[in-house]
Amino acid sequence: MAAHPPDALGNDADAGACAPPLVLRYESPGCGTSALPVCGGSVQDACAISVCGCDGTTIVKCDYASQPWDHVGACGGEVDAPADQMTSDADAGACPPPLVLRYESPGCGAASHPVCGSLDQDACAIAVCGCSGVTLVKCDYASEAWEHAGECATDAASSDAKGE
Repeated sequence: MAAHPPDALGNDADAGACAPPLVLRYESPGCGTSALPVCGGSVQDACAISVCGCDGTTIVKCDYASQPWDHVGACGGEVDAPADQMTSDADAGACPPPLVLRYESPGCGAASHPVCGSLDQDACAIAVCGCSGVTLVKCDYASEAWEHAGECATDAASSDAKGE
């Protein structure tokens, strides 16, 4: 897991600590050291997506889970997210209006798995490195595929060169 220093409010998702009213959010799959929690608001969109928790129990989430999870779909079962959240249209790069493509977990190329969902996001800002090599800002999802949490190395290098 990438280490991130605590912010000014004492939020340290790597250590499992978030300053109230923020909560620890597991927005993308990952178990053990691959689990990448973030601190964010407790509000979620109105949807229900079953995911398999790292402990082998099925949990229901929308924007995030309260514990690490391994994959979308019930444990030992098939993906059973609602049709408006995961459709074959999302894999084709299109969603029926008013839904939008949401890249909620990292993955580039064939490893990206967008879902169709609401345009709404919570109010937070999380830097992620887009597959294009440009740093994006997301909360619940990014508008394009992304590789990992944190700034892209090329963006960080150009900021350092500019003295930012």
